[in-house]
Parts: sequence; structure tokens; C-alpha cells
Amino acid sequence: MTPKNSLLLKGIAILMMLFLHCFNVGINKSICYEDIVISGYPLCDIIARCASPVDLYIILSGYGLYYKYTKDKHIFVFRRLLKLYALYWLTLLIFVPMLIVRKDSDVTSFSDALLNVIGYKTSFNATVWFLFPYCLIMACSNRIFKYLNQYPRKVLLASFVVSVVGYGISWAGIHKFVDFGYEYFAQMINSLGMLFPFVLGAFMNKEKLIEKFKLCFEDKQCFVVLSFACLTFLRCLTEFSFLVHLAYTCCIILFFCVVRIPMNVRKIFIFFGKLSTVVWFIHAYLLWYLWSGVFYGLKYPPFIFLAIIAVSFICGGAINVIYKKIIEKI
Repeated sequence: MTPKNSLLLKGIAILMMLFLHCFNVGINKSICYEDIVISGYPLCDIIARCASPVDLYIILSGYGLYYKYTKDKHIFVFRRLLKLYALYWLTLLIFVPMLIVRKDSDVTSFSDALLNVIGYKTSFNATVWFLFPYCLIMACSNRIFKYLNQYPRKVLLASFVVSVVGYGISWAGIHKFVDFGYEYFAQMINSLGMLFPFVLGAFMNKEKLIEKFKLCFEDKQCFVVLSFACLTFLRCLTEFSFLVHLAYTCCIILFFCVVRIPMNVRKIFIFFGKLSTVVWFIHAYLLWYLWSGVFYGLKYPPFIFLAIIAVSFICGGAINVIYKKIIEKI
């Protein structure tokens, strides 16, 4: 996978996230909009089954970090985490005061505020829930890649088993079969769930799976497009996500690395990819917390979706300029 393909896929991932959070609303069930209903399900809800972006982000991260590991023999974890958190903290400094002024913040103590600052809690912004678990995985990346080089298939299998166990424990907790009652346990389970996609991304790089797939199917463009369309349709038919969505995410990666996309369209996706992290950090403030009435006042899904894309990337671009000036000094 080339760096440009990676950025393109990050652009796809952030559009998936925006769509999911527009029309599969988790923070405010009173939000409504006009939609087509099919068999009792809103159309946007059906499409949103394909739009969960977390697996895509984690696979791409594993893929890219493994490339850096093989090149530099080490991942400089602290510097990477510092850059990521610097952007996160900048968005907090910009948007949290607005929440406080509007009295929309759920944080009631200094300790809660501090836990939000490190991403351990997400009272300020629910959509950053996977920041802290991802950072835990990244902190272990050198050790993970070392073992992956020595025992690639065993590590892949072990990470799969760990993720399945983590999912099972999480499922039991959600359905009240067990009550763990501790935030740190939830963070640990989230991290375990992300381990397999992370290792899978690194394994795909190590074994050159994308390049092999491309050699087999690059000259079969119609077959690839039709196959992906059928898989997307099948994914829309089920609400069950575990492993099913991970498999579908792998298909997204293979599809966009193989299919020939017009250059102008590629450039748009790559632009979105460059700003994907900052848009991840800010879009919920715009869409859910501060100006939900403005966006959902547009009533129709295409208008809502286009509006949040435009506003998120305009704001994200401006914040990214400030961030670059800060990061130059780190």
C-alpha cells in the first residue's frame, strides 16, 4: 500500500465516521430528520451499518507503524503520542470553553476533567472513546512487532483469540450477565478488541497481502467493483458487526487499493485523509454538542451530510494550520 493509498483510505474512514455520527445518533435520541423507511428501518441507519470506521483506522495504523518499524527498527512511541495528544489538547482548548459557557459539559470535578484530558474518559466528546485504548496499543507496538517478526502466524492467531475473548467479556457486560463496574476494565476490553485489527494490519504489510491481491485482480476491474457492491449490499442486511465488519473493512482496503479511481476524486479523498484526525476530534462538537439544531434543521440526509463535511473540514483545516505551528516546536 502506497502512502497516498493510505491517505485515501483515511479519507474514506473519516467520511464513514461523519456519516455514522450523522445518522446513527448516539448522544441525542431526540434528533430527527426526514428519511426513507424500508421495512421499518430508516435508510440511513441501514447504510450506516457499513460506516463504522474504527477497524479501518486501526488496521491502517498497524500497517503504517509496521512499515516504520521495519524501516527504522523502532517506533518512537512517545513522540508519536505527544503529537497526537497535542492535536487533541488543542481541540479541547478551542471547544470545551464553548461547552462550559453553554453549560453542556457533563464534567463536574477536576479529576473528571483531568481524565478527559488524557482521553481516559470522554465526557467532553464521546467520539474519542477509542483514543486511549489505541494509545495503549501503540505503546506496546515495538514489542508486538518484535514477536510478529519471529512468530507471524502465531501472533496473528493469539491476537485473534484475545480479541474474541475481549468481545465476549464486553458482550457479557453489556447484557448484564456480569457487572465489572470499573472504567479501567472497559478501557482494557476496548484495547483487547483493537489488538487483532492492529496486528492484522501489520501482518498484511509483512506478508504483502495487498500487493498480492493487486497482482491477481488489478486487470479485473469490473469483477472487483461488482463483488464489492454485492458485499456492501450483504453488509447492509445485517446489524451484527463483530468480525463481520472487520472482514468488510478488509474488503474496503483491498477495493480502494485495486480499483482505478479518477485522479481528481483521489485528490479529494487524499485531502480528506490529511485532515482526518483533526476532523475526528472536532466534528462531534459541531454536530452534536454545539450546533445540532443548525445541521439537523436542514432535515434531509444529503444536506445534513454535506453540511457537516464542509464545516468540519473548514474548521479542521484552520485548526491544522495552528497545530502545525505548534508541532514545529515539539
